[in-house]
Amino acid sequence: MGRTYVITDTHFNGRVYLRPNYTDLIFENWAATVSADDTIIHGGDIASGKFTKISQRISEMPGYKILVRGNHDCSRDEKYLESFQEVQYTYVKDN
Repeated sequence: MGRTYVITDTHFNGRVYLRPNYTDLIFENWAATVSADDTIIHGGDIASGKFTKISQRISEMPGYKILVRGNHDCSRDEKYLESFQEVQYTYVKDN
């Protein structure tokens, strides 16, 4: 049994985190740190803009990947399941 890692609010491809390029930095560290038997739990708000821009890259990363959808994760579950092994929908939207 491997380790469990938790990450959240990455907002990959967003304009907020341009310098340094945190999208590349996170993926580089993920590839260097996580092994195939580890579990990654992403706590939501995975991308700014379209998830399709990073879905392939996430698919290529090691580990069993779980997404807990955030309020910015607006794609259909089927799209996320192309990159994650599990998708959960447990956030509370405050009006």
